[in-house]
Amino acid sequence: MSDDRWSDVEADLASATNQLGMAIRTFERGGFDSDDPDTAWERSNAFLHGMETGYTLLEKAIKRVLDILGETSPSGDAWHKDLIDRVSRPMHGDKGRPAMFDAALRLDLLELMRMRHRARNAVYDDFDASKAGPSVEAAARVLRRISGAITQFKIVVDPEPGNDDVVGPR
Repeated sequence: MSDDRWSDVEADLASATNQLGMAIRTFERGGFDSDDPDTAWERSNAFLHGMETGYTLLEKAIKRVLDILGETSPSGDAWHKDLIDRVSRPMHGDKGRPAMFDAALRLDLLELMRMRHRARNAVYDDFDASKAGPSVEAAARVLRRISGAITQFKIVVDPEPGNDDVVGPR
């Protein structure tokens, strides 16, 4: 690796994918409407926690990438959305770089961002598992693609020393 901080990005991605994967498994097991209130509470909160934590760790990884590139993270009230939007478009100029995510991955990440917001603001009785399907589907697609997208991005923006076959901004 040309920058040691990529190992931190990889660790955050591994933790994020673990959390999202466990949330999906919890969702698939069901039990949210169990007659046993302990089961219903445990499943609901495990799912919400996994979705919230998984997405938060994805944002952390993305912010670390921006730090590696010397790019300032967005700020302000809409910084979460602005972060996904920014890394989903190429940047031009002296800090030029390609987009990290394509349009489809951007939409899935925004769905996870909305789910994280719902999870953070949910009161236990407000959670309706029957409405979580689109977020679970988005999480599954993100799990299939996120690591590869970031790896491909890294190959272009910060190639291994001595790899003359890779062309792109440094």
